[in-house]
Amino acid sequence: MKSITIRLTSLIYLPIVIFFSLIASLRGDTPDTYNYKIVYENIFSYSLAPSVFYGQTYMEVGFAYLAYPFKYFDLDFRYFLFFYSILIFYFIKKTSNNFNVNPVYVVLCYSSTFYFYHQWMQIRQGLAVVLGFYFLSLIYTNRRKILASLAMTSALFTHTVVSPFLFFLILRQKKIKRFIDQDNYKFIFMIITLMFVSFAMCRFLMVYGISYIDRIQTYSTLEETRDLFHPANLRGLLLLVVFLIFRVRNSILSVLIMVYAIGISFRFGFYDFLILSGRLSNIFCFAEIFIIPLILKLRFDRFFVTLLVIIYSLFSLYFTLELQLPNLIENYFSPLP
Repeated sequence: MKSITIRLTSLIYLPIVIFFSLIASLRGDTPDTYNYKIVYENIFSYSLAPSVFYGQTYMEVGFAYLAYPFKYFDLDFRYFLFFYSILIFYFIKKTSNNFNVNPVYVVLCYSSTFYFYHQWMQIRQGLAVVLGFYFLSLIYTNRRKILASLAMTSALFTHTVVSPFLFFLILRQKKIKRFIDQDNYKFIFMIITLMFVSFAMCRFLMVYGISYIDRIQTYSTLEETRDLFHPANLRGLLLLVVFLIFRVRNSILSVLIMVYAIGISFRFGFYDFLILSGRLSNIFCFAEIFIIPLILKLRFDRFFVTLLVIIYSLFSLYFTLELQLPNLIENYFSPLP
């Protein structure tokens, strides 16, 4: 019966993935897409040495390694985008399986939120973050260490924004068991403490650390600020409260809530620096696409899980396209130069 369910889930997942990958590959002049196209079209002009490639393009060399064979066979840029999208969805499914959560529910949550960021705009970060969570799913479910190392290395070669994930190596298994194996009251207290420490660290970096990081200092002259009570911040905080209220004692769920809480701390801690409040926090807040179907699975039967995931997805779709990315649809249909 379990094998039949797995096959059915895969049969449903595949057409969904193909559909969303096609949409992503056919996009127009969305943010960052033209920059990726320029690098792709001129990939043979760049060095494949990691530091040199980064100096030439401000991109990690993993992008070049993936683009090179496509350009070698003179394939159109859109074929590369389609493949990139498929790759992201592949690792979403692998991660979902490791976390023991239905990948169809996960992809529904993903397609109404992070899909627009990670497949219409920031594709390097999109793949890196998924690889980062695949790495987490391997180390916290006692899977193969070599595969986990390969996943993390690939993530760093794709985008160094996921480097904070290395911190979770310190908190592996036994060291984190005491933290996550608590009743709700103790767990909530620990989460609040963790968030306070993370928030304080962010404010310290804003005052003393930003000027020492050249790339971020460049962004600081270009980026707008985000109000402390921005709708995205309030939405994230509200979701965290819901996660804590409905949490059950499940090690995977507890780890994911901890990761999400760190992301919310970063969102508030860097509120006056949009690129950190948004991009850096999102690498942790990505956990929500796994938390929601997992927490619903542990609380409700399949009918209510499906219903609530659909309601969440519709609400998030509206929130993402109307409040966070109001011009994205217009950009999508603008011709790519």
